Amino acid sequence: MNTFTADMTEEEKNIYLQALKYVLEANNTTSNNDFISDLAQKTGVTKKQLRELPKVENIDMLIKLIRKIPNIRKKRFIIREMIMLAMADHEISDKEMHDIYKVGTAVGIKEEKINDFFLWAAQGLEWQVEGIRLIEKDL
Repeated sequence: MNTFTADMTEEEKNIYLQALKYVLEANNTTSNNDFISDLAQKTGVTKKQLRELPKVENIDMLIKLIRKIPNIRKKRFIIREMIMLAMADHEISDKEMHDIYKVGTAVGIKEEKINDFFLWAAQGLEWQVEGIRLIEKDL
C-alpha cells in the first residue's frame, strides 16, 4: 500500500476507489474490474465493501465526494491517479481531460498543478514508448 492510501480513512479510500471507477466507466473500460478489485484489496477495502460502494453517476457527484476530503495532498493524489488511469490506454479524450480539470479545480487544486500532473503522465508514456523502441531497435 502506498503512503497516501495508508494514511486515508475508510471513507477517503472509498472515495478514491469511486473516483477511479468513475474514470474507468467514463472510458468504457469496465473490463478493468480486476484492476479495481486488486487496488481495493491493496488499500484494505474488501470485495464486498467495493461492491457496496454507490456508483458515481456524474461529475458533480464526484466533486461532492472529493470535497469531503480535508487534506489537499490526498485530493492531489486522487487527481493524479485519475489522470494516470485515464491515460493508461495511451490516449485521453477532450471530455476526459475537461472532466479531470473540472473536478480538480472544483476541489481546490490549482490548474497549474493539474497541468503538472498531465505533463508528468505524458512523460511517463514517452518513457514507455522509448523503452519499447530500445528493445525493438536494430532487429
